[in-house]
Amino acid sequence: MAVTLACFVLQFIPGLHLQQALAFSPALAESQPWRALTAALVHAQPNPGHVFFNMVGLFFFGTFVERSVGSRFLVAVYVLAAFGGSLLTLLLSSPSAANWHAGYVGASGAVFGIVGVLLTPTRRLDRNISGVVLFVVLNVGYMAIEPTIAWQAHLGGLLVGFVLGCLRLLPPRRLGPPVFWVGAGALAVVMGALYALA
Repeated sequence: MAVTLACFVLQFIPGLHLQQALAFSPALAESQPWRALTAALVHAQPNPGHVFFNMVGLFFFGTFVERSVGSRFLVAVYVLAAFGGSLLTLLLSSPSAANWHAGYVGASGAVFGIVGVLLTPTRRLDRNISGVVLFVVLNVGYMAIEPTIAWQAHLGGLLVGFVLGCLRLLPPRRLGPPVFWVGAGALAVVMGALYALA
């Protein structure tokens, strides 16, 4: 949260053009692949609502997941879900489409990855599942009326988080951590390959 908020403040420095430098664009996916991750550090300006709602979601959902499963797991989910959001945005884009050169920003994909963990069908997470589902439904409704929101990034992050949550929480407790790290590594390799081939 601190890094993201610091980047948001830096975006207001004239001449720095941080948002343009770090935003993800399908057109730049091959030449500047790091943007698939750095896009999660910057948010739309000048309205602070974008970064505010993402950080609120990260605080409430992220701290719960961190307490339940651990900080290393949370960081892995956050990073892989951010990449998954950019990946799905790339896979569903076309050079002939108007959004091919668009710049996508925000941590929504990463935050939705954490939400995906909370949707794991398990009793090991003592969470209010109705609240999580309501959060997803409200976001889907907002995306339906706001065309500038990249629903692809939200969905990509959600799917990655759900898969990682299943890898960590569905196996027996003793096997959960090894299964998760092997599975997360395999998922990262597959997503990297898809990104390279897109």
